[in-house]
Amino acid sequence: HVLEAIQKQATIDGWSIQLKNIAATTAIPSISGGGNVCQVPLEALGEDSESRPMFELPELDGQAYNKFFSGVYEREPHIRMIHDSMGAYVRSGGEQRSHVLLEGKPACCKTILLERFKQFYEQDAPEGIERVAFIDGPTMSKAGLENWLMQLAVSNKLPEILCIEEIEKQNMDNLLTLLSVMGSGYIMKTNARIGRLKQLAKCVVWATCNDKQLLKKFRDGALWSRFTHKLHCRRPSRDLMTRIIRDKVTKTKGDLRWADAAIDFAYEGMT
Repeated sequence: HVLEAIQKQATIDGWSIQLKNIAATTAIPSISGGGNVCQVPLEALGEDSESRPMFELPELDGQAYNKFFSGVYEREPHIRMIHDSMGAYVRSGGEQRSHVLLEGKPACCKTILLERFKQFYEQDAPEGIERVAFIDGPTMSKAGLENWLMQLAVSNKLPEILCIEEIEKQNMDNLLTLLSVMGSGYIMKTNARIGRLKQLAKCVVWATCNDKQLLKKFRDGALWSRFTHKLHCRRPSRDLMTRIIRDKVTKTKGDLRWADAAIDFAYEGMT
């Protein structure tokens, strides 16, 4: 009765409950209330909760830009927009979450851009702390995503940013759990085995998408509408592609004639 009362108050105040030093299997009252009880093996949810260091947003000055985003062309507005939205997230304690979708054809620097943000945001992160976590959309299952997010949320290890690559290349019913994560900031799992379990999950979702029309059509745009910033990534021009590949060949001390030949061979096929 004491645990149930504490959990109900925790839901009101936005706290998270840390269950430690109790039996391997315990009755956990539903955080949603209503008297439902779920029998959940703790090892299935995750390790004991630990205090998670607060996310301190690094400053995006000229030095940081040159260090982490060098070689990323025509994406400065995207970088500024994404970083500014994370500033609002940090200042609001996770209450203001602006989800970001990078859409456009392949080879438009979508994944590379998000990977650079991971390096930028985790440069001073304590060991074992992940601020940006990547998921490969095409290999993801519905239960896999739900269980993984629940384990991280219960053990207080949920990253601040969840990146889903190629979000539209799968059975998009796998993504239904993101509706509550992106909308209200919680993850819920309900089935015959565990009953109902709900946990706060105030993370930001970033995603890449090659075909935005598929995402728009899914459930009448239910997921599409939850992305606050839908940023188009235009494929670079032939001249810029030539510059990019020549820069890479130069860094590896290769023969620049190969770069020019590769552009001549591949550019028309890509466009």
